[in-house]
Amino acid sequence: MIFSMFYSQILEKTMLCKLFPALMIALFSYALTGCGDDDPVDPPSPDNPSMRATIDGSEKETENITARKDSLLTSITGTFSDKTLILITLNNVTEVQTIDLSSISGSGVSYSDLTGSSQLIVYTATKGQIEIKSIDDEGITGTFSFTGKDGTSDKTVEVTNGSFSAEL
Repeated sequence: MIFSMFYSQILEKTMLCKLFPALMIALFSYALTGCGDDDPVDPPSPDNPSMRATIDGSEKETENITARKDSLLTSITGTFSDKTLILITLNNVTEVQTIDLSSISGSGVSYSDLTGSSQLIVYTATKGQIEIKSIDDEGITGTFSFTGKDGTSDKTVEVTNGSFSAEL
């Protein structure tokens, strides 16, 4: 009887010693997954005007965004701190929709760059899309991605993960 009690205490200690490192790793891993960016990115809304995009692999957020709506034309311009900008032009867009940039619709998007030289380079979208998520008299939100081509050379730019929100 005494032998079996002694044996069970040794067995419990041995099991605890074997499980302790695995338990510590599990707890440490769990604690690390809770650590992260506690400042979530605000979702696009006209109350939070912004434009974000990944341009040739580099994530950017605008320094300034402006939007203007005339009778049939809506334009949204996002300017970045590095002397670049994105201009979205929407022709007669009054409702939620997806616009194919490879078709002729009167709507378009371009990326302009004045960083490399004194000459402005404009990359006009040749394919991609603009998705209008919401639009009303107060504001507009949406997403976009496109391949832009420089009109004077064969240079291209890839713009992905684009989003915008602006007051009208």
